Amino acid sequence: MTPETAQRTTRWWWVRHAPVAGAGDRFPGRNGGPAVLDDAGLAALAARLPGEALWLASPIERAAGTAAALRAAGQPGTAPVAEAGLAEQDFGDWEGRPYDEVWGSDAGRAFWDAPATSRPPGGESFTEMVGRVTDAIGRWTARGAGRDIVAVCHAGTIRAALCHALGLAPEAALGFEIDPLSLTRIDHLGPAHAAWRIGVVNRTTDAAGD
Repeated sequence: MTPETAQRTTRWWWVRHAPVAGAGDRFPGRNGGPAVLDDAGLAALAARLPGEALWLASPIERAAGTAAALRAAGQPGTAPVAEAGLAEQDFGDWEGRPYDEVWGSDAGRAFWDAPATSRPPGGESFTEMVGRVTDAIGRWTARGAGRDIVAVCHAGTIRAALCHALGLAPEAALGFEIDPLSLTRIDHLGPAHAAWRIGVVNRTTDAAGD
């Protein structure tokens, strides 16, 4: 490894997908339907993203569709790479079920005793998701060293990325609010530093100054 390679900063631009109609009262998980892509915020967000970036997207429909729409709105180039490691948390048997129905069950009430480590029936825990996302970040940071990487994915994925970068306990990372079509910027400072820098978290197009 050369000194130049060791110093290269890799800039991750994390984007949460556009809103999903009717998804507010139930677990979307890995289903939940397509995103609503007629939001004027798409163009504003596309204008903020870097050119000549490496694009990744969760393979789940709402994220893949948002990535394609952002490209069409002002970021032409190579299609985003589908990366399974960036998928939303797998809520197993709870996917598609109303929140009130789940939280009223014995399993739902028990979940809140340890929300980061509890595993929904047939699914994965947030802690397990952090491990999966961390693996994907490591692979793509090495592959795209020194580049801009745009990753269009999910709120849980972005919380997991922040958990990894900040060295947080997984339960603490669940406290981040990540809105639809928001931008979170995390820079990897290169192998010589093995450190991360947080630029912005949950920046939306209606923030002050936009």
